[in-house]
Amino acid sequence: MIKSRISIFTSALIAIILILTTLPGCVISANKYDLNLWDSGPLTLDPAISSEMSSHIYVMQIFSGLVKFDAQLKPVPDIAESWDISADGKTYTFYLRKEAKFHDGRPVTSTDIKYSLERTCDPATGSQTASTYLSDIIGVQDVLSGKSKDLAGVQVIDASTLKITIDAPTAYFLSKMAYPTAFVVDKKNVESGTDWWQKPKEISKEYIDRAQDPAGPFANQLHIFPEFSLQYIGFNTSKPPFDDPLVRQAFCYAVDKGRIIKLIQKDMATKAEGIIPVDMPGYNKDVKGLDFDPAKAKELLAKSKYGSAANLPPIILTTGGYGGVDVADYLGAILQDWKQN
Repeated sequence: MIKSRISIFTSALIAIILILTTLPGCVISANKYDLNLWDSGPLTLDPAISSEMSSHIYVMQIFSGLVKFDAQLKPVPDIAESWDISADGKTYTFYLRKEAKFHDGRPVTSTDIKYSLERTCDPATGSQTASTYLSDIIGVQDVLSGKSKDLAGVQVIDASTLKITIDAPTAYFLSKMAYPTAFVVDKKNVESGTDWWQKPKEISKEYIDRAQDPAGPFANQLHIFPEFSLQYIGFNTSKPPFDDPLVRQAFCYAVDKGRIIKLIQKDMATKAEGIIPVDMPGYNKDVKGLDFDPAKAKELLAKSKYGSAANLPPIILTTGGYGGVDVADYLGAILQDWKQN
């Protein structure tokens, strides 16, 4: 059975990071640097209000929280080097890393953690995700509603020890704390102005070849990170010609995904065999997609109720983006493959 949504390829993020604005656990000099991006950039670099992928991609690389996910998507230590959980499962005591520092070299303390969580929950911040990811913590609803400024469930024990109390035992609490909403920011940095997170400069994927050159000046500054996301083209199976599964299969066989990944995406993507990225829960390595086979595509079209490409009705492709901008390179390559094959 051919599903109505056909995977094209999964993305991989390649960012050339020349500055980390407020990164706990990493010290950089006080000199002036730039953050160079491979795409049009994020809507915000404020973890408290970041709520979409274009911002998360960068926020996840710049900021840190008490915990993070490992390659198997299990919460592991980040700013917190360890923690204890009470017998009733409602109190978490976090012990911070002594080496965790902000960009100016100042140590990250428990007070910074409490400030960051309270700021996220402050109605003035405008976080769209605080209620979803932090509501287990006692006092969050009072702060969100404006009844209190103090987050009662977060207690500073000393500079490197923090206690968080939640309203009920929750197996996934640590996983929720790995979300950007719970990340730590520098109060001094935040209070420097509304644009405290800075405006990054842009660098397109056309420069990735230079960045990957071992002999080039950027080789030691290149960091490659996997991105758990998927790009695909969905077929409307309720309308012709995609009401015929043979046509859907033919369109898939007609696209040379490997060529698009190599030439258009500069090898910054991985071919998707299914709709779930590698290492995500539910991923099945035995699932195989449809490989490039133009002869098979033509054969299937001939067997379809339309008989050939010449008999297909007009097809409308709708894609997101900004008005007046040209079709994305990878999408143009797909359209070219459909025309030729």
